[in-house]
Amino acid sequence: MAVEANKLLETCDATVTAGRDSLDWFQDNGELVRHDAVQINRAFRRHVMAARKMRTAIERPMCVGVFGASQAGKSYLISALARKGTNPLTTTLGGKRMDYLADINPEGGKEATGLVTRFTVRPVPALPDAPVSLRLLTETDIIKILGNSYLADVDHSTVDPPDGEVISALMDTLRGRMKTAPVDRLTEDDVFDLQEYFDRTFGGVERVKALRVSYWEAAAELAPYLEIADRATLFAILWDDLSAFTDVYVRLQKALAQLGFPSEACCGLEGLQPRNQSIINVDTLHDLGQPNAAGTVTLRSLNGQSATVSRADATALIAELAIQIDEQPWDFFEHTDLLDFPGARARESIRDIHGYLADSSKVWVFFLRGKVAYLYERYCADQELTSMLLCVGPSNQEVVTLPAMVKSWIEATHGERPEDRAKQDTALFLVLTKFDMEFADKKGSDKTDLSTRWTTRLEASFLHFFGKQDTWPYEWDGKNRPFQNIFWVRNPNIKDEALLDYDESDHEIGIRATAQDRIAKLKAGYIQNGEVQTYVGEAELKWDAAMKLNDGGIGLLAERLRPVCRPELKLRQIEGRLSDLRERMGQRLKAYYVSGDREAERLKRRQELEDTVIPCLIDCMEATRFGVLQRRLMVEAKDMERVFKQMRFRFSRPRAPDQPAAPTSAPAPRPRGFGMNLRDRVKPSPGNGNGHGDGHGTGAPDGEDAGKPAATNGHDSASAFVDAVLQAWAAQIRDFAQDAQACQYFLFNPTAFDTLVNELLIGSERLAIADSAAETLRDWMRLSIDSHQTAPGAGIIAANAVNGYLRSLGFDGREEARRPRVAEGDGERPIFPKRPDSGPLRLGEDPLPYDMNYCLDWIEAIRVLTEENASGGTDANTPSNRTLGGILAALGAVPAPVRDAAHD
Repeated sequence: MAVEANKLLETCDATVTAGRDSLDWFQDNGELVRHDAVQINRAFRRHVMAARKMRTAIERPMCVGVFGASQAGKSYLISALARKGTNPLTTTLGGKRMDYLADINPEGGKEATGLVTRFTVRPVPALPDAPVSLRLLTETDIIKILGNSYLADVDHSTVDPPDGEVISALMDTLRGRMKTAPVDRLTEDDVFDLQEYFDRTFGGVERVKALRVSYWEAAAELAPYLEIADRATLFAILWDDLSAFTDVYVRLQKALAQLGFPSEACCGLEGLQPRNQSIINVDTLHDLGQPNAAGTVTLRSLNGQSATVSRADATALIAELAIQIDEQPWDFFEHTDLLDFPGARARESIRDIHGYLADSSKVWVFFLRGKVAYLYERYCADQELTSMLLCVGPSNQEVVTLPAMVKSWIEATHGERPEDRAKQDTALFLVLTKFDMEFADKKGSDKTDLSTRWTTRLEASFLHFFGKQDTWPYEWDGKNRPFQNIFWVRNPNIKDEALLDYDESDHEIGIRATAQDRIAKLKAGYIQNGEVQTYVGEAELKWDAAMKLNDGGIGLLAERLRPVCRPELKLRQIEGRLSDLRERMGQRLKAYYVSGDREAERLKRRQELEDTVIPCLIDCMEATRFGVLQRRLMVEAKDMERVFKQMRFRFSRPRAPDQPAAPTSAPAPRPRGFGMNLRDRVKPSPGNGNGHGDGHGTGAPDGEDAGKPAATNGHDSASAFVDAVLQAWAAQIRDFAQDAQACQYFLFNPTAFDTLVNELLIGSERLAIADSAAETLRDWMRLSIDSHQTAPGAGIIAANAVNGYLRSLGFDGREEARRPRVAEGDGERPIFPKRPDSGPLRLGEDPLPYDMNYCLDWIEAIRVLTEENASGGTDANTPSNRTLGGILAALGAVPAPVRDAAHD
């Protein structure tokens, strides 16, 4: 295993290096990446961070996380798994043996903590006189939490997002306050990580969309050089300048600065006692942001720096409490830690947030909700969570965000598609808690039917909750098998004297005689239930385990956890993610790489298109979804108008506006929308070497359009705006191609989507659509009186340029004699033919197949566009291209280059 881990570490390091080298290459070759520059730099910064996180994850212990909604019944599960047999769960702190449940864990039947608790048998980092081991939030964690709370707990329907003038004025003010050297450890990469988080998590919110165009690039430039108060002003735009939020950020940031921004810290036992004022007690957070907050505690970094803060601030800052347990409960704890996550909470929708927080004592509620949601996201992003025990109680589920949270973890650890999940051991355990509640007579139910209650429970806790939007409950592994890793758990500590007998110590000793017949009938109804047979694998065994005296199903659950609590499972998960990451990086870079064998490259590109993109396009078209796909690839004039307005206050390169989310309907069945099979009409390109399919057309003469480089004009305001538009469009469709729901809906696989987007962007550069759009815009600007009058027209011109290209891929600008041709009847015709000008159109009895013909034309157009893209480009033997080849070789995307002494 050590050898495998070391090999993965080396691959992570090589991937980080390749990513950094790629960023340098983009910087040195701006004329090649051009309008893709903003998005590709953002993507590769993200790839570098992902590889670094994988490296860190390899060196940390694997973890089983217990997660679920608040009050889902996690407490018994945690205590039973973390203790040995029926012994108390104990830890030794500062030489003092303490019972975790009696001495440390906050009292009460509600959700007790707002942090992650780690149970481990390994020594935890602490100091002799400060034995309580803690992990802290980072500065960017705090910003994400506050932003998460504002964006998820506030109704934004009456709140206007910031416009370009507001953002510009903010940046101009802060630029004058920059220091000459970085103030602390915050870097540009940290700021871009913030952007990635908010774009990924809240990309559809208008405030986040408004910040894409010009905020983040400037924020990355400014933030490292700003003092805490000025930095707070910079980031407060994320939460609409709520002073209560900003004050919390400043307080917590100052505490981190005093400690030296450590990831780990510790404190004395006084931090945990008394329990009702403990820094892990969620009630202690009530004083957050209050000047008269009760009590203080001293936090210490492992190198000796200290900060005395209010207990509320300490509670807010702590991400994790690490508990080294005295007795190893199960053998897999040798290499596995148990993580207890705070329960997921339903989010609010506050309309007048400024009025609501006029009483700043309410800010703690928002911070807590944001923190609980974000901690789960952070541990998933850091790949800490190898396996998950997902606890779900009975009755209807209220935390509507929970299915999406679980789905994101499944996709990251097991894969997005059933066939991906088939390659991984199932590490998700659905734990249906409070099993004994199903034995009670329920008001309004048919007491003679002891089977349907199990259908009701499975629907409420699983099928109607997780299966309403997602398909994984119904198709887990690509073999037409549903998810079946479901377990029942019962808490023996809750006495039920109607069902069980107890001894004088309240230990269960048997089923009550008067209940035996009823339990037998309930079991028979359970085993015969259709949903149980379908979704609960080994249903009878799991019933018996849940009814095991003084166990309640924990023994079986631990037994089934053991096979997946292996270090090699975690390494295999990371290896799969790393392989996917390297493939995505290589796929993206190959768009700019020129092979030494141009003809071989052309044939390869054509074959890749035929094998991946064309079949997906046909499926999409036959399902009558191509029009929606094409619209999603296009831009809105109003969004381009926004870019134009913000260009007036430009201080950085613009970002992409977003598009509405793809429909979430399941992809099957695939309707045939044309009354015939489109695939019958699409003839594969036989590869006769002329670059234009099967002789249906010539596209462009060799040496004319095929290898034509993008023209350049003087970079005036019109050119700058069009560049901004094309950067925004490139970012938009790149992000769209990464949308798993969009891939599913439009019947594309991720590789085909990436390939299609690559060819569209390369073609737009090669055909120089920016230059013609800029020229049209110059004419318009000469006719306009002022910029406010110019903006709407500029938006329309820009949208027409992009959308016109996507409609015909540039072929409508060629003479029909030079266009590719497609078969029609016994002959053939040029693609996208102009309607003959021969008077009024005569309508026949049968409608013409306009949609079918257009789809056929578009498929032929993308074929020829791809071949012409491959025929263009730069010389393969340039230093820049050789450098790129070396990067691709490091990623395993091309063979390692042969060293050429003539160019050394």
